[in-house]
Amino acid sequence: MYSDSVPGKLQTEANNVADNFVYIVSSQLDYHLLICADAGPEYAVNLGWKFDYFDNIHAYLDRSFTLVIDTRLSIEEYEAMYQLVSENPATQFIAAVTDPYYEECID
Repeated sequence: MYSDSVPGKLQTEANNVADNFVYIVSSQLDYHLLICADAGPEYAVNLGWKFDYFDNIHAYLDRSFTLVIDTRLSIEEYEAMYQLVSENPATQFIAAVTDPYYEECID
């Protein structure tokens, strides 16, 4: 059986890990046009993560950060992303994968 202090400790550790996550969003997309919060800055904020734009990604290319890459990058940004992953093996990159925001049922 877990002691009462374990959940608090786990929450603190989870918060520390989340502090190192940076959600990288497209510098070219107007996220205000999205109809839901399944991508972009609002998605990151809802998860308690920092976010920044792809144009600023070089500031996070070291072991200190885990970069979660938004699904809405432009083709040019994805091409640059491929190069960045290849050239920065010490940086942890995660591709964001999200389910549809709302379930659709067809009767």
